[in-house]
This record gives sequence, structure tokens and C-alpha cells, in this order.
Amino acid sequence: MTSKGNSVPVGLPPPIEVAAGADCVQLWSGESRIQADGQYDGKAKVVLELSPTPSIDFEFEGEQAATLKEVLEAFTGAGSTWLGPGELSAAPPIGPVTVSVHRRQGRTLSGMVEAPTLRTDEVTSAKFLVLNGPFVRGGPIKRGNSVFVGRLQGEIADATVIVDQMESQKPPRRQAYAFTHVAEIKFATPHHAEAFRPIQTTLFRALSLIRGRWVGLVGPWLYRDDTLVQLCPYVTKTSRNGGSITWYPDTVFGVFEELVSCLHEAYSDRDRGEAIQSGFHWSVEASLCAGAVEGSLVLQQAALESLAWYEVVQKRKLCSTSGFQNLPAADKIRWYCSLNHIGTAIPDHCTELVAYANAHNHVNDLVDVLVDVRNALIHGTPNKVERVIRRARGEEERSELWYQVGGLVDQAVLAAIGYKGKMFRKDLAANRAIQAIRQVTWAPGVNADGAADV
Repeated sequence: MTSKGNSVPVGLPPPIEVAAGADCVQLWSGESRIQADGQYDGKAKVVLELSPTPSIDFEFEGEQAATLKEVLEAFTGAGSTWLGPGELSAAPPIGPVTVSVHRRQGRTLSGMVEAPTLRTDEVTSAKFLVLNGPFVRGGPIKRGNSVFVGRLQGEIADATVIVDQMESQKPPRRQAYAFTHVAEIKFATPHHAEAFRPIQTTLFRALSLIRGRWVGLVGPWLYRDDTLVQLCPYVTKTSRNGGSITWYPDTVFGVFEELVSCLHEAYSDRDRGEAIQSGFHWSVEASLCAGAVEGSLVLQQAALESLAWYEVVQKRKLCSTSGFQNLPAADKIRWYCSLNHIGTAIPDHCTELVAYANAHNHVNDLVDVLVDVRNALIHGTPNKVERVIRRARGEEERSELWYQVGGLVDQAVLAAIGYKGKMFRKDLAANRAIQAIRQVTWAPGVNADGAADV
């Protein structure tokens, strides 16, 4: 790689300079005007605050104290103590943005920036800063004197999407939120700024699905060729920095390219997109262990049932809505898994779950264990709760169940979006992670083990 250094692309430059470990980043500052019932001039700045959670904030300093009193009264009404919405406007690239005023101190108003309005300018590219993105292998890039495998690239609709790591090393775990990547969406010809929104959403979903956590996108910075046209100060939902074991096969190339294409196509179908959204959302929240292990098990079952309903009732029309609703939850999930050749057996190496199944005659597979534990937690009758919670190794059983069902949900979501590549299988016993990477079972010519049929 180093011998061909001249052919290695340079990593995307960030749209603004960001210092490593920064808790606050200034996105823009300058002369501005704030208006509610009237217009008032002053200076403003828009910043990204990373603590306690990422948010886009603003500060506006009026030219005179008396002017600021008028501003407050315009927002709130004379004598009111409530601060409310208004519009902050300035020259490009910031343009007009809706703000919510939360605080007054002296001549200064401060608060949050709401979702900005995209102007009608036709643009060719959009750049984003990425918070807590996935560090996975990709194509080579060069930054300074370093060359490393840090580029993910794919096509969404008629746009090219590139995601480049900013550093070769992961940020320290103690840093809750860190800038990790620069992303770019680029069209060959000028497009209305609104054309970037659905592709931005697909990128957010893809990176979050890869990471198993919500990956933040800050921006976009919109360009016409190399000229900045508009800055849209916005940040998506972002999870704190942390570890996760996901389905993404780090040693396989081309996965990102297929994933973003499948995701975008799946969500373009409204009915399909609504069903997938439920499964996708609960799967990411469950991988974050939302509500602890017990709460995550509830979310995992909800994800599987929502995907099963779409596949069985709406897509394949194998059952009526009422008929499906009357089925036991375990049968709904098994039906979906069988249609996609997804195995539900309890893996032999999962000794905790094998012990649970042996202690309960009505439990036959992983889905049975999930539904049995979930019902005990949800319905909360003393005998059911005691049967689950007070087992000698109950915590270990539920943790193992959460991990294995997480792998089942991974497969279910990927099948729903039509992904047919390779994945890391959590149900396979392997000494090395690479040994658990298999072709998905619903791909043509693949058996239940993820191997080619012979």
C-alpha cells in the first residue's frame, strides 16, 4: 500500500476544524438579526454542545440593553417569564433558522436551534461531521503521512456516498462523544437541497446498524461545486461512545456498498419502510441494552413481531390480519424465520440457555425461551416472575438470551431490507471471529449454516 501511496485518495477534509476532545465546537458566528414581533440586530454564534448530550445551541447579543428588553417582550409578552420561539437570520451560509430561547443573561439570549429549513439553492454535495461512527475496515485513505483502511463508499440512488475516518485510532472510551468521520453525499449534477434529506437518513440508518448504536450526523454543509452555499446546523440522535458486537463482518469488503443500497430501496417503499423502521429502531435500542437486559428482551420481541407481521400478512399475504393476531407470539416469529431460513435452535455452546430449556418442558428453541422470559417479565404474576428471576443463574441466562436473540434480530432486519451478503453470526461457536462470518441464509443457494448448497 505504501509503495503505491500516490494512488491512495486523500481523506475528505472536515467542513470545519475540530479539536480532539472538544466539548463545544463553534459552527458559525457573525452579524445577525433576531425577530419575533420586531427585528433586532446584534451578533450571534451557533455551536455544537457535546455535553451532556449533543445539541445545537445559539447565543445572541443585542447591541443595546434596552433593545434586548424589547426583544424579550416581543418573544414573551410584557411581564411574562416564559421564553419562546423566534427566527435568527444572517447572511449566507447560515441563513434563517428557527430558534427556541431558553435563557436571558444581561444583553444575551441563548437557547437551542431547531431543525433548519433548506433553501432552494441547487447544490452538488453535502458534507457531515460524524459522531461516534463505526471503526471498520474499508478502502485505504491518506491523512498527512499516514495511510490506513478508513474509507466506506457506496451508491444511493444517483448519489455517491463516502465516509472517511478522521484518525486511524478509535477515540478513548472515556470520551463520551467524539468526531470520528467525515461523510459526503455527492451528485454528478446540481440537485435541490431537499434531494439530500432521504440519502442523509439512509446514511444515518446504515452507520447506526453497523455500529449497533445511534451514530450522529452533524450538518449538512451544502456546496455548489467547491462553494459553500448553506450550513444547516442540525445533529441527529447520538449514542454515547461504547463497545458493541454487531453483525457487521469487518474483514469483508463491499458490505457497506450493498447495505446502503438495500436500505434506501427498502425505505422507498412506504409500507415496507414503516414495518422495517419498527424492527430497526427496536433492534438498535436493544443492542444498547435499553432498559437493562430485561427491557431489551421486550424490545427484541417487539422487533421480531413487527417484521413477521409485514412479511407474513402484508408482503406474502399468507395469513389474514386477524388470523395473524390470534397466533401465539412464538409462532409468529418462527414463521418469519422459517420463510428466511433463519435457524431458531438453541446453540449447543449456550449452556445457560440449554439449562433453562431442560428445566422447562414447554421450551423447545430460542424463540420459546424469549417469549417465556418476556411474558414472565411483562405480566409480572408472582409465580412467573419467581420462575425466571430467582433461578440460581437467572442473570447469566438472561444475558446469554439477550446476546443470542440480538443475533436473531440482526438476521431478521437484514432479511427484511433485502441484504444478501455476509454477516457475523452470533449463534455459531468459533475460536476466531472470522470463523463465524457466513453468507446470510436467505441468499439464493445458501443453506441454514450459511454455506453454499451442494
